[in-house]
Amino acid sequence: MLITTLVSSQEFILSGKVTHPFEKELENIHIFNTTSAKGTLTDSFGDFKIMVSIGDTLHISSLQYKTETITISLEEFVSKEIEIELQQFTNELDEVLIKNHYLTGDLSRDSKIIQTKPAVTPFSLGIIDKEIRVLTQSERRLKTASYGAGPMSLDGIINGISGRTKMLKNRVKVEKDNQRIETILEKFRENYIIEELKIDKDKVYDFLYFCETHINFSEIVKKDAISLLHFLKQQAESYLELKNED
Repeated sequence: MLITTLVSSQEFILSGKVTHPFEKELENIHIFNTTSAKGTLTDSFGDFKIMVSIGDTLHISSLQYKTETITISLEEFVSKEIEIELQQFTNELDEVLIKNHYLTGDLSRDSKIIQTKPAVTPFSLGIIDKEIRVLTQSERRLKTASYGAGPMSLDGIINGISGRTKMLKNRVKVEKDNQRIETILEKFRENYIIEELKIDKDKVYDFLYFCETHINFSEIVKKDAISLLHFLKQQAESYLELKNED
C-alpha cells in the first residue's frame, strides 16, 4: 500500500510519440497535462516529452485531428514511454436543404413572389414607335372578314351582308368580357368571392356576369384593387337582394 502510494505520487518524464497512418509530419500537436496544468508540443516527427505522475490525464489535440484523452497508468511509469495514434477530425454539418429560390410550390403565392424581367419586344428595342397588341383569334377572324386583303375587299362586303361580321363582333365582345372576369378572379380568387362576399360556389360566374352588366364594368376592372373591391361588395349586395326576392 505504501509502495503504491509512493509510486503514484512520484513524477517522471514521459517520452511520447504521436502517429497517423497517412501523415509523417506531426509537428505542433498539443500535449496538455490537465492535472498539473502543464503542456508541450510535438516536434516534426511527432515526438514529445512531458512530466507526469500516475493518474494524470493527458489531452492530445490539434485542429485537424480528434482530441485524445490518456490516463497515465503504472504501465507508463514502468516503460516511461507512450505511443498515441491520431485520428483525422471530420466536421459533420447538420443536413440542410439548399434552394436557389423562395418558391413554395403554391402557384397562387409563387406568382406574387417571382420577379420577371420585361419581355424583349420590337418596341423595347426601339425598332417600332408603338407597342403592337396581339389580336385574339376572333379579332383576327373579324379583321379578315371585314377587310380581307384591303379596305374595299369583296369578302368584307359579302360577310357584312350575310351577317358573319356581326357574329364575329359578338364573339370578340364575349371574349373581352370573359377576359375581364378572369382578371377579377386573378386579383381576388374564387375563395374570396365565396367566403367574403357570401356568393355560393356554384353561383360565382353567375355573379361575375351580373357585375359585367354594370355600365362602367369595363373601366372599373382596369382600376386599382381597392376600387374594384368596393365595386364587388356593392354588386354582391345587389345580387344577393335580387336572389332573395326570387
